[in-house]
Amino acid sequence: MRNKVLFITNVIKPGGGPAGYCYNLKSAIDEIDDNKKVVDVDFFGGIEEKRTSSTWNIKNGFLYYIKLAINLITFGLIRDFRLKVDYFLGKVSKEKKRKITECDVIVFQGYQSADYLAFAKEQGKKTIYMPHSPTIMADEYSSTCKMHGVPVDRILYSKYHRSEKYLIDNVDRIVFPSENSHDEYSNNFTLNNKDIFYINSGVKPVNVCKSDYIFPSDSINVIFAGRYILDKGFDRYNLLADSYSSSNVKFFSAGSGPLKASSNVIDLGWRTDVLNLINDADIVVIPNKVAYYDLLPLECIALGKPLVMTEIGGNIDQLKCFPVSFSAGSSENEADLVEALNSCISKVEESGSTFDSNKQAFNEHFTHRAMAYRWLEMLAGFPRG
Repeated sequence: MRNKVLFITNVIKPGGGPAGYCYNLKSAIDEIDDNKKVVDVDFFGGIEEKRTSSTWNIKNGFLYYIKLAINLITFGLIRDFRLKVDYFLGKVSKEKKRKITECDVIVFQGYQSADYLAFAKEQGKKTIYMPHSPTIMADEYSSTCKMHGVPVDRILYSKYHRSEKYLIDNVDRIVFPSENSHDEYSNNFTLNNKDIFYINSGVKPVNVCKSDYIFPSDSINVIFAGRYILDKGFDRYNLLADSYSSSNVKFFSAGSGPLKASSNVIDLGWRTDVLNLINDADIVVIPNKVAYYDLLPLECIALGKPLVMTEIGGNIDQLKCFPVSFSAGSSENEADLVEALNSCISKVEESGSTFDSNKQAFNEHFTHRAMAYRWLEMLAGFPRG
């Protein structure tokens, strides 16, 4: 009898994070013939078709920030109580617990309430946890508060830390997308004695069309896509653009956040067609200061785009696999970023801005189906509860 495996997440929809990851994984598993599956797989989470934004759509206005501050400050005081009520009485909770009892292996995708892990353990189930953030959940929450300029609720911060520690300490296996993606987790939790498995992420093949923004035809067009925050290295991107202020290289950004674009960066703002923009641009720069294993670089190589990336976290592993990618080093030395971009520009001037070798690497290893087969292979050898 085949193992029954349940993947649990809050929502399943296109985009980033656990929602987008499970969307890609579910799509692939649904496409695979049943007789090729070595385990029976089910998913729990609301399904939506609208793409998750890869950036925060920061709104303006006094009332918006007052409401946001109240929500974040009081969140820790009411959220725990609400989650407890939902766990014991909520309709969704009852359905989730019913699903857990019917399966052998429970995979928690992304940070979730530790109550469900405790329930799964009580039912004798084998459990797996896969984080999806570059930093632990407590620090993600803190970063969000700081990004919006509101105080960090220490009660909620501590709860996030305790809850994720419980997940890390008590699951039977932890899955990370690559060997270098879990630096922040190793720094905050004890992973030495844990069963850790690595499964490279994958995404669905990318469909794009011509963007409604027309890039200049007489320049090398460089783009940054994501949140305008320090962790994503947007400040470094600004400095990079400033160093090219008198050249024929043009810099663009697509996203939003508390940091402002340099006068040498053309800010296209928060976009829903970011992949169309990337496809029309020549070079993508990913100057992260903290990195997990982002899906955006996978979408970029699916389009054949050359990448300039800092050598940190999961970026280290991606740089090894992307044929036309250039390392900007692991330090914050701007000279390294400039040198990497110069090398990339030379390659683009020589061969154009679309590379079949990147597309081939994607098709061979980073599609959603390739990821699904990696999961199925791992789960086939995982003991049932």
